[in-house]
Amino acid sequence: MQTSSDNESIQEWMTSGRLYEEYLFYYLLICLFWFFVGLFSIGIRIPVFNDIQNLILNSV
Repeated sequence: MQTSSDNESIQEWMTSGRLYEEYLFYYLLICLFWFFVGLFSIGIRIPVFNDIQNLILNSV
């Protein structure tokens, strides 16, 4: 089990040197990338299939 001193040392490491601020921009870019990949790849609709078949195809 972790003690409170372990949690404090992790918090100090996270906030030291502003690590979270340094990589926040890259994290947001990665999130936006996967959002647009999902937006354009999951929402494919093939006209010859009915709604259930399109749903199954998109979930695969």
